[in-house]
Amino acid sequence: MSLFSMLRKQPIIIAIGLFVVLISTSSYLSIISNVQSEWFESLIKPRLYPGESIFFPVWTLLFALIAAAYTFVNARSKRHEDGKIAKSLFIVNLILNLAWTPAFFGLQKPELAYTIIIFIWGTLALLMIKIERFSKLAVFLLIPYLAWVTFATWLNYAFIALN
Repeated sequence: MSLFSMLRKQPIIIAIGLFVVLISTSSYLSIISNVQSEWFESLIKPRLYPGESIFFPVWTLLFALIAAAYTFVNARSKRHEDGKIAKSLFIVNLILNLAWTPAFFGLQKPELAYTIIIFIWGTLALLMIKIERFSKLAVFLLIPYLAWVTFATWLNYAFIALN
């Protein structure tokens, strides 16, 4: 049995692999983007800023939910006309998600990060609309991600407004 055919029959392997890739990539981008920089420490923080200790556990949970949602979409997408679009939206959304940290912290460009997060929110909302027809469970799993991105969009805007 080839690795590819095994992966098709074992969606949990895909979910775990995607989760590991997302956590690893996100952690790496956070490190190289200097998340705890002098620049960031000098910014005025919004009242509802949750603090650095909250982000890693929240993103760990969100990435697990995203990976599980992708697994359900991947398993059912072949039988639906919106399947390819949904998988493309997942990929675009995750690329944008991974671009946000370097834009905000690495380049120190909250305005660019805000533009990116608007597109993150938009692709996520469109994705949820597309997959609702064939995987309500995947939509349910993405609700916390949408809630967090909504909060993060406000937070990004607040950083711009305060600084």
